[in-house]
Amino acid sequence: QFSGELIAVSDKGAAFEQIKHTAQNRLFIAPRKTKLEIQGRNAIRTVLEGVLPVYEALAQNGWDRHALPDYEAQLVRALSLDLRGFDDGYSALHGMSDFISGMTDRYALEAARLVSGVA
Repeated sequence: QFSGELIAVSDKGAAFEQIKHTAQNRLFIAPRKTKLEIQGRNAIRTVLEGVLPVYEALAQNGWDRHALPDYEAQLVRALSLDLRGFDDGYSALHGMSDFISGMTDRYALEAARLVSGVA
């Protein structure tokens, strides 16, 4: 039932709070870090919007991954999407979140360029 931060109640809690404060006020506001965060958020949004039609088409075709329209099938091949085992919206959304969370930063940017059509 403990819902706090373990480090906060340790004997090093005050020191870690100071580190956390310094990081938030000095590191996480650095222009390069801010730019990278904006790029990352936009890349994830772009990928999600780009692959969503695959999952919508999958649902419309009774979860038959072999019955996808041409463009959606191309996306599946290009992004190596694993569509096995989806039989409802929940499992499809879980699979989509697994795909997104498993991407490296570099792959996320590559996938975002692919689905957006930007070379």
